[in-house]
Amino acid sequence: MKLYAEIINEESKECIVINQVEAETLGWSKYDLEVGYNGKFYLEGYTPVQPVSDLQTMFTNIVQDHLDSKAQERHYDDIFTAVSYVNSSDPVFAAEASALLLWRDQVWRLCYIILDEVKAGVRPIPSVTELLEELPKFEWPEV
Repeated sequence: MKLYAEIINEESKECIVINQVEAETLGWSKYDLEVGYNGKFYLEGYTPVQPVSDLQTMFTNIVQDHLDSKAQERHYDDIFTAVSYVNSSDPVFAAEASALLLWRDQVWRLCYIILDEVKAGVRPIPSVTELLEELPKFEWPEV
């Protein structure tokens, strides 16, 4: 899912993270939609400001896009398709699926820990870049 940043306060560098449907509802032009960011390319220096009720949706969209993008590096449709190969008779597919499955679990576990800490007021809302940098890194297996 492609995500965008709607700037709400230029002076304090705050924005909200929105999806394509929300961007179109706000009247974004086709050009604006084409040059938007997809969760990896965040407006440098801007901090997303979301109501607490929207935090889980924001985190879920960002993390799901991150997982799907990684799987798409090896031409899988998304992370769900990739991990479905875990019992494949092809050793490359099976190894990649196993590695992605383990990584996906680690990413979601940490994502929800971060989300709970934000909701509890233990830490501020991370920017997209900060969130993605904090998540476990993935290394493709060598088969």
